[in-house]
Amino acid sequence: WVSDDMSKAWCKVRAKFSDDKLGETFFDGFGSSTPDNTGTMTKLHPVEMSHTRSKARALRDALNISDATIEELKEKYKGNIPIPIVAVANDLNIEVYETDEFDDFISGSIAKVNGEFIIYVNKKHHSNRKRFTIAHEIGHFLIPNHGQAGVICNSEEIESYSPRIDPVEEEANQFAAELLIPYPLLDKKVAQVEPTMENIRWIANTFQASLTASAFRLIDLTDYPAAIVWSQDGRIKWFRKSADFTGFIRAGDTLDEGTVALRCFQGKAVTDDFNRIPADLWVELPSMRPDLTVLEHSIFMPRYQGVLSLLYFDEQIGELEPEALEELDPKEFTLERKRWPSRSKRRP
Repeated sequence: WVSDDMSKAWCKVRAKFSDDKLGETFFDGFGSSTPDNTGTMTKLHPVEMSHTRSKARALRDALNISDATIEELKEKYKGNIPIPIVAVANDLNIEVYETDEFDDFISGSIAKVNGEFIIYVNKKHHSNRKRFTIAHEIGHFLIPNHGQAGVICNSEEIESYSPRIDPVEEEANQFAAELLIPYPLLDKKVAQVEPTMENIRWIANTFQASLTASAFRLIDLTDYPAAIVWSQDGRIKWFRKSADFTGFIRAGDTLDEGTVALRCFQGKAVTDDFNRIPADLWVELPSMRPDLTVLEHSIFMPRYQGVLSLLYFDEQIGELEPEALEELDPKEFTLERKRWPSRSKRRP
């Protein structure tokens, strides 16, 4: 069923399995999608969402691959902010233990011991990071084809949004962020407020989530042109851009002199606020105004030896005059280009 205005949908799915002894067995799954029970990015697709939810529930019952879906977990605990993540694990018959035997580069693991599932989390990590790790391991437990036990997750992959990490770890990260910080609870609060580190910290404190996961959530929801960048060893590891952020950030590049992020790595004093810097220290645009600036707020995170940067265009980006664009060679915007720019050498 679909409403006349295409904003709501309801779906029933029946899974049929045949067995030589039992004959045919049927498993029904029901799913709905409304603006109130979906996020910003999924509410525009009610038919697909209701179908996906109903299929997940039918197959869950048929195959016994988990005791709940993430949608059901969020529904059960939607009145509890922050989400009681250990209680969620216990409801899935998973015990949670902290251990001081892990080195810093290991965040957590899920194992099957004497028939019981156990999540181990690094006792030395920040409490909010431990919550994310638990949610991440629950993701491994629930998501099909992840392998429910014997998974050890290192710190570089948990909360990493680099396209180079194992897709299984990326899926578990997405699962954890959605479970701890559900879109419907943030949508109206975050979309129209300016992207600031203060608002990211508000999300982190309210949901007892890590700063990185909170920043990721804000960028996905904001209506402003903003991006977050994670750097380690003076190099850009990964970035996430909002829908309205224009320009290209090159993962793997060395941070330019003049960026606040590099000053953090150099141990220099930085202000806990936005700093206005030349935009081309961070962003590549084929027709960027030479005087364009971007706001940068970077903070050093010593435990992870990394820097989290928030970039925000608070002014019109604009373009070069048409006469200047006419002088550009079209081949310079294809794979046939002869020279590739290096951000560290573009400025005098």
